[in-house]
Amino acid sequence: MIRKEIKYLIIIVAGITIIFIGVRFAFGEPNPFYVVASGSMIPNLNINDFVIVSHNIPFDNLKVGDIIVFRTYYPNPDTGQQETIVHRVAQIVTDPDNGQRIIRTKGDANPGSIPQLDYPIFQQNYIGKVVYVIPELGVITDALRPPTNYILIGLILVVLIYYLRKKNPEVPSPNVGASIGNTDNLGSTGKGEETGYTSTTDTGGSDRGVETDNTKANGGSTVGKEGS
Repeated sequence: MIRKEIKYLIIIVAGITIIFIGVRFAFGEPNPFYVVASGSMIPNLNINDFVIVSHNIPFDNLKVGDIIVFRTYYPNPDTGQQETIVHRVAQIVTDPDNGQRIIRTKGDANPGSIPQLDYPIFQQNYIGKVVYVIPELGVITDALRPPTNYILIGLILVVLIYYLRKKNPEVPSPNVGASIGNTDNLGSTGKGEETGYTSTTDTGGSDRGVETDNTKANGGSTVGKEGS
């Protein structure tokens, strides 16, 4: 049974790997899932909305009006880290010196673009264009942050293995049956079934089964933050 459990685990791991590779191939990003964290895109995107982005849409193909996810060029002065933002493209310009494309964004609920957050946005800051929005799903994904998600995965694996073991129980080998020869008054001996036992006749004209063999065979996210 241990071999079966190992086989099930291998199948599960292979399935997860295939899904991961498929997601990366489909969206061009290892983690295309983000949760809206502020109200700067209301009413089009609300807090806890779940967005899926695609990096397969090139930076050079973006146009004004597209909603994108990007990392800020300048780090946050409080944390020293770049912020992950989901805002709408408000302007696209080209640097006359090197021809490099530069984007400025703006939150739909904001009166204007925020310096050092909404611009400048270069190609290396671009994560992907929002292609799908699932309202309020972020409430669930936010609750499944580590270590909760790891505990849940472990419980799912345990339940799955238990279910598979119950569905495909181990089939035991048949027990070796006993045979006893019968002797009538004339001393004739009845033949027992050949099931691992032999019958012998004693000098008194009766016989009983003698056991010769009775061996039994023993046959398992990065959570996107939106700028405010």
